[in-house]
Amino acid sequence: MLSKKNLSDMDVVLGYVFYLMANRAKANDDEKQYIEYLGMALKHHSIHAAQTFLHNLMVKKSSDKTKEMQMMAAVLYNWKNLAARYAGIFAIS
Repeated sequence: MLSKKNLSDMDVVLGYVFYLMANRAKANDDEKQYIEYLGMALKHHSIHAAQTFLHNLMVKKSSDKTKEMQMMAAVLYNWKNLAARYAGIFAIS
């Protein structure tokens, strides 16, 4: 059983499933579905989706760098907490 500070099994599974669905949509050149599924994966605290989101921000060519930097800072600020929550899932008791 996971403690409340850790992710639930449901969040881990749903986050990863939505991440995989986002990758499938991207492979099928369906940008709208890709963004929707990636957002759903992020809502379920998918660390894989967070990495993808950060990567996309870093390679994106945009004139609004301030907004992108704020988004990156927000993700990175929560990264330690997210990683710790995942670590709690895989810790051996």
